[in-house]
Amino acid sequence: LFQDDKVSGLQLLKDGKWVDVPPMRHSIVVNLGDQLEVITNGRYKSVLHRVIAQTDGARMSLASFYNPGSEALICPAPQLVNKEQQDNVYPKFVFEDYMKLRNR
Repeated sequence: LFQDDKVSGLQLLKDGKWVDVPPMRHSIVVNLGDQLEVITNGRYKSVLHRVIAQTDGARMSLASFYNPGSEALICPAPQLVNKEQQDNVYPKFVFEDYMKLRNR
């Protein structure tokens, strides 16, 4: 996400509270999605975020999204699953099934 470097508005949900992400010049904000949380077996978390309109100026951001094919199987990368973690591995799923559940 290329976000505005002067006008704030981006917030992340952390510990049940919305937290402001201050604008930073020459920076890129990366919000990971649910698929990457599964692929990394929870090492990196998907982030719920929102944008709040500000009265101190117009805000501009540019977002880029990537989704796999509808039949893609999403599962933890084998290299990121320890033998001790076998019981805590994220389940495999087909991307299209996930999208159907998410868009209900």
